[in-house]
Amino acid sequence: MDGVEDLLGLLECVKSRGWEGAFDEDVKYGPGRAGRDFQSYAEPLRSLRQNLDDAKRCMAAVNRIKKQLGRKIRNLQKLCVPLVLEDGIRRLPDEILALIFELDRLTKFPTYPQDTIYSPLPISHVSHRFRQLSLTIPLLWTKLSITHPDALLRAFIARSGDHDLEISFEGSAWNDAEEESFLELVQLSSRWSILNGATKYLIQFAGITCLPRLWRLVEPSDIELSKPMMPSLSQIDGWGLDFTIQPSMMAQITSLHLHFTELQCLDVGIFARTVYAMTSLRNLHLKIHYSANNGSEAPLKASEILKPHSFHIDSLSRSLLDIFTPEAVIKPLYDCLTYFIPSTVFMCLTNILAEEPLHTFFYDSNRQLFPYASTIRIVVQQECHIFYVLAEVLKHCDIARSVHIEAPASPFPHGLFPPYNWPQVSSIPIRNLCFQNCDMFTEDDVESLAKYFLSAEEGQGLQTLEIRSCMKITEELFFNVVMRSSRKSSGTFDF
Repeated sequence: MDGVEDLLGLLECVKSRGWEGAFDEDVKYGPGRAGRDFQSYAEPLRSLRQNLDDAKRCMAAVNRIKKQLGRKIRNLQKLCVPLVLEDGIRRLPDEILALIFELDRLTKFPTYPQDTIYSPLPISHVSHRFRQLSLTIPLLWTKLSITHPDALLRAFIARSGDHDLEISFEGSAWNDAEEESFLELVQLSSRWSILNGATKYLIQFAGITCLPRLWRLVEPSDIELSKPMMPSLSQIDGWGLDFTIQPSMMAQITSLHLHFTELQCLDVGIFARTVYAMTSLRNLHLKIHYSANNGSEAPLKASEILKPHSFHIDSLSRSLLDIFTPEAVIKPLYDCLTYFIPSTVFMCLTNILAEEPLHTFFYDSNRQLFPYASTIRIVVQQECHIFYVLAEVLKHCDIARSVHIEAPASPFPHGLFPPYNWPQVSSIPIRNLCFQNCDMFTEDDVESLAKYFLSAEEGQGLQTLEIRSCMKITEELFFNVVMRSSRKSSGTFDF
């Protein structure tokens, strides 16, 4: 078996000489390979060639062993995983397992109205133990839908105890078969905490005058929201602004999630006046999905636009899909949104149909850069001059500390580094820069990045450069580039 004898000799050397001594250049691991003659060489080349040959045969044997062991480890892991999971669940006390069930329930709120509603039924059908335990946890049974059969609805209500309820009227056909379910839910309106599908008709027909526990409203339609009716309301998730809010209620809204389409168009003037009045707003999430070029019926006057970067919020998210031009809606929207100073900004561009370059979607009507936050995450699904945007962030966003870029279709011309329009690296504000799924990245691009961003002294400029799941960049290549190109060992790599 080629190389095995040499490998055994190497292991004997390690045992007798230690890890350092076993790898000195003059150490031989075994007899020379038959037919391989180095006698024609003079010393010390003869011995060096012999030892090099020994080392190569050892490495070949190690690589083959590594390959075989790797296959065995993967097979054993595949066999162990379900058994380890089963054993771990069996060992878990009921109290801990109940907490896991509750956590699973609490983390599954729909982000948008059309998202799937959580159900405890799959958990309760896993095993006898899971069923018995799930029946003792009222929180699992607090999501109710008018589309549930009457018997199932009553079972959920009975198991929910006195917990707050999440109610959904989505998917209802409003027929006689659902009337009994509707009346069952209305009787529990004092316990509603989340309501999906509230309409003016529903509220009036049910005769509801107050929802004291309601804190989240999903997809309200043709309804006026008032403080007496919903004194605890703090979050609204809707399709457009198909509702009105009484002025006395504006100050209690802390989270606003809106999805605009061709049917629920964005009127920037109405939108701006609404969010300006929400003096307790902490989270604002917008999804704009339509190709129309609609303007505002009641645009903001210059005097109505509030001072930029004057109101702190926690997060601002903006996703654009199927947009033809930034002029009529997007730039006026940015003029409004520059009022906020979010801790985190998320920007996503998908299937932008505009003739203008994609980087124009990062500016307001005064050509001021829009993303202004401590943490900035940018996702662009098509080709974009993303380094141009990054250079603008470095120059104009003095509060940015972390930037995360995901741009699978964007090239990164390494000739841009360091051009005249990039700031002095020691003065840039960001401390962490991450590129994820940037599949057009090449070794030259990464080397240029490292030479520029990691060239400052320790404690100055960028502290960490991260590369995650970039198709052409391997871990070995990345760390070799970082080590030879920068003054800092501050690169991180993740598959």
